[in-house]
This record gives sequence, structure tokens and C-alpha cells, in this order.
Amino acid sequence: YERHAEGNDLSFIRQQAHLEDTFVDVGANVGLFSASLFDKFRRVICFEPAPSSFRALSETCALNPSVECELYNIGIGDCQGELFFENQFDFSTTNHFVTEAGENTISIKVDTLDHVLVKRFDAIVMKIDVEGYEEKVFLGADYLFRDQRVKLVMFERLGRTNLVNISSFLESRGYVVFRVGGDMKITTDKTSISVPCINLFACPAELFSEISS
Repeated sequence: YERHAEGNDLSFIRQQAHLEDTFVDVGANVGLFSASLFDKFRRVICFEPAPSSFRALSETCALNPSVECELYNIGIGDCQGELFFENQFDFSTTNHFVTEAGENTISIKVDTLDHVLVKRFDAIVMKIDVEGYEEKVFLGADYLFRDQRVKLVMFERLGRTNLVNISSFLESRGYVVFRVGGDMKITTDKTSISVPCINLFACPAELFSEISS
């Protein structure tokens, strides 16, 4: 997996795994990213709404019984309820929420990270990969970020990702948004961060000097 396009991002999370012992994967798909961290975190919590991907995710975790895996077959957003989900094909990595029902859509239960996690964890490391729905995920995790319980978050930045709103959300809660380059160097340069189809990171400002050193 480290030869994949996300290899440097994965390596960076592995380097920072000492921050906490719980990893939260929002949009886990079949679990390959999380599985690459099984040796670094004591507990892994995965959210995956697509039925076929969730079945494969369950099998991935079953093959690793020494890891405490907690799996949720739901979507994550800014409120509780149900949403239409475009389920393109089995194990697709580009399935996403849509506003209207269509030929390949299914109804998916949706919850918020605050509702599921806020009463249970004081500190976590997180990945968010939800095909452009990232802003809604952040909005539903207001308490987690306001209390700075998320010590490090990696999130996907697509062309349809509202980076301005997400950056404003994070910065107003005391976080620094940054990118890990191909040389593993960290940058907060606005031009580098604004490039589409990359992963970005954020951490509390008080941790940034430690992480970036």
C-alpha cells in the first residue's frame, strides 16, 4: 500500500501513531488503509455505508483477531437520518451520497461522529474519505474538534470538496491545515494545499510544531 498514491500519507500517519491508540476511519471501504495501521493502533473504528465494501471490511478485520475493530455499516454526516447513496458497483471507491434517488441508489442510515464517539473518546487519530462529503462529516463532529479531541485528521480534497469552508471550520477551532509532500516535508502553503485530488491533514496548533519538526 505504501507504493500507492496515498503511500506517503499512510507513512506519515504511521509516524504519528504515538499520538493516540484509537484510529477512526470514516469511509473505510474494504479496510486496506486501516489494515495497514493495525500494528500501530490498539483500537480501530471503521464507518462504511456500502454493503459490499462493508462485508469485505468485516472479513478484513476477522483476519486480524488481535486488533480491536469496531465496525459501523452506516454513513457519517451532519445529522441523523437517512440519505440516498449511489452504490455504483461492488467495492467501488467512488460511491457517494446524492440528493435524489436513481437507478443505482440505495437508502443509507446516517449518523454523526459526535453522536457515536463524543461520549466515549477523549483523543483519536482520524481519516475521512467520503468522496466530497467531507464538509458534512466535519460539521457533525463539532464537539470533537472544538474540544480538540482529534489529534490528527487526514481528509480527501477533491474538486467538489469545499476547502474554504472546511479550512474555516478547522482554523476556527484551533487547527492548522497542512499537506505532506512527496519528500515527506510538511507545507502550509495555500497554493500547495489548494491542489485538487490530494489528501490534506490538520492538527491542533499546539501540536503542529511537534509534528512538523
